[in-house]
Amino acid sequence: MNGLRIIQSLIIYTFLCGAVIAQNEEFKLTPDDPIVQSNFGYSVAITGTKVLVGRVRDNNETGAVYYFEYDGNNWLQIEKIIAVDGTIHDKFGISVSISDNLAIIGAENDNFHGAGSGSAYLIKYYDNSWHNLKKLIPDDGHAYAYFGNSVSISGTTVLIGAWKDDIDGDKSGAAYIYQQTDSTWQKISASDGGSNKNFGNAVAMSDVGTAIVGSWHDSPMGNYSGSAYIFEYIGQGWQEKVKLTPGDGVAYDEFGYAVAISGTTAIVGAHLNDAVGANSGAAYVFEYVNGNWNEIQKLIPSNVLNGSYNFGNSVSISGNIIVVGADGGHGNFDATGCIYVYEYDGASWVEIDNIFASDGLQFDGFGNSVSISNTYVIASAPFADDSIGINTGAAYVYHLGGLLTVPGFTTPKTFELDQNYPNPFNPSTVIKYQIPELSFISIKVYDVLGKEITTLVNEEKSAGSYEVNFNSTYLPSGVYFYRLEAGNYIDTKKMILLK
Repeated sequence: MNGLRIIQSLIIYTFLCGAVIAQNEEFKLTPDDPIVQSNFGYSVAITGTKVLVGRVRDNNETGAVYYFEYDGNNWLQIEKIIAVDGTIHDKFGISVSISDNLAIIGAENDNFHGAGSGSAYLIKYYDNSWHNLKKLIPDDGHAYAYFGNSVSISGTTVLIGAWKDDIDGDKSGAAYIYQQTDSTWQKISASDGGSNKNFGNAVAMSDVGTAIVGSWHDSPMGNYSGSAYIFEYIGQGWQEKVKLTPGDGVAYDEFGYAVAISGTTAIVGAHLNDAVGANSGAAYVFEYVNGNWNEIQKLIPSNVLNGSYNFGNSVSISGNIIVVGADGGHGNFDATGCIYVYEYDGASWVEIDNIFASDGLQFDGFGNSVSISNTYVIASAPFADDSIGINTGAAYVYHLGGLLTVPGFTTPKTFELDQNYPNPFNPSTVIKYQIPELSFISIKVYDVLGKEITTLVNEEKSAGSYEVNFNSTYLPSGVYFYRLEAGNYIDTKKMILLK
């Protein structure tokens, strides 16, 4: 356990190509043991007031992950996490994901099954520290599969990419889904998988038993045009639901380079799309409606100038906010990096903010990795220099308290919990709710005996309308209840699961 390190905050103006549009609070995170060329910030993840930051080149690429907490005023470095059996070149921290008090950390270069076979570590926070629960290694792992290059966790379900696994040919790629409650595994791959498609280069897991997996070198619309796949838990296993491709995809877009999913909304980055200039990038939003995943909007950067590119190299979603990274974006100097913030106004996703680091410099890679939880966004700059030397790295947390109100967006006037839809349902259903003010929200599901089944929401949220999906994959048919608590407001509704 390290001593507490206070990260100072600044009230800064964020810029849209030099024009002030909003005021957000910026916290710059750096480790208390900076090392030259260690790339602090190569991966980031946030949930509530907990942050994980990967430093992939720590100790000769053994790797490490730093844990920060927000105390209401500052982000404090609490702990440096290392693999219990880490060795040089493992790259522990190449990927990170966090869900409440559980987290998963990838180490793609672990050599358990040979060089570059990879591993991942499931850890849990208790007694004021992170503790190792289990090292995850696939039984069929092999050299240079790079298991752990991408990771995602939701609740107790973990999704891990192995983008150069050879299940369907050389470097075809695969992903593994691990259920922590019963230690079960399932390996998934594309139904049309093939050599060099790199299925699993990016992964994301929703809170409703839905997963998305990128395959950035798939070539359905030309070489490396890219694709992504949606999987759902049906019956006794995970099944491919649909293959996603953009309506205007072309060769070398690399659609699927980054993916994110929440409820019925999925985002896929195509960081080399030429929408507004060579390699300017794009991100596509898909919505699940009436049993189908439909492309509803293409997001493109609003301020592309010379040197601005890679929009969509990272994506994240929380509620009605999407964040898109452009690590070659335009800030103080060419290629410092940007992040773009979008809010859903009830009809479409509207760009409401464009942020770069207040002290950003050329080639910092700001936006290389992004993550959002409610109104807190973290963005990394793993190639940032400091007084110690080059590529020391940094990460920045922004409180989006200064977000502009989307035109036409109306703040709810009352608390409200809607009836789930569909009802009866199998296996998943959507629960919508609204809150008129900043509140700590709890939504839990109970059986008819009053036993708590799961927690769907447990965090502070700003005023707005939200939805959360409940997946009943592992539950028997029956009557269940879901309960919303927000301050003094409490409401409970009944739902019926029919299998």
